[in-house]
Amino acid sequence: MAKGTKRIGQLIRAARMDRGLTQKDLARKLGVRSGSYVGMLESGLCKGIGISRLEEIAAFLRVNGVERYRWMAAAGHLPPALFGALMKRPDRWDDVISMLGDRGTASSNGKSPRSRRGRSLRPPRA
Repeated sequence: MAKGTKRIGQLIRAARMDRGLTQKDLARKLGVRSGSYVGMLESGLCKGIGISRLEEIAAFLRVNGVERYRWMAAAGHLPPALFGALMKRPDRWDDVISMLGDRGTASSNGKSPRSRRGRSLRPPRA
């Protein structure tokens, strides 16, 4: 199981249930055939969830503000240190999320983030 998938699954399930929606309701909104995908997601059985899909789910479930970014952190898209710093400066959340985009996730292992080809995403030193 990928790091964070169980926690984000719990958050999605809680938000869905708070709104009185079934797994099938959410599945239909996501364009999947049955609620089994949603069930796997909520159980933490999926390998991970991309930022675009997470944003889509959060929008449908009307999860906004700081809670939405807690979801990002729970899904592994924000390193814990960055999340802590951003809690002190919530006006910077949108900037950080837009920089992350859908091409990858922030690294929380202390290593330089990598592109899909394995190259460092940090600019070269001068």
